[in-house]
Amino acid sequence: MGEARRAGGRAVRASIEINEGEMPRAPIIPEPSEFRRRAARPLGAPLISP
Repeated sequence: MGEARRAGGRAVRASIEINEGEMPRAPIIPEPSEFRRRAARPLGAPLISP
């Protein structure tokens, strides 16, 4: 179990390094809909209406 978990962590880090190498200094932009939902209600407030 532990061996597989460590191997998975290495794979995730490797993929992140590859993505950063392909697109250096690329800003992380959230999805527009997610950004609107995040701005429409305060952080931690219960989601009452979609």
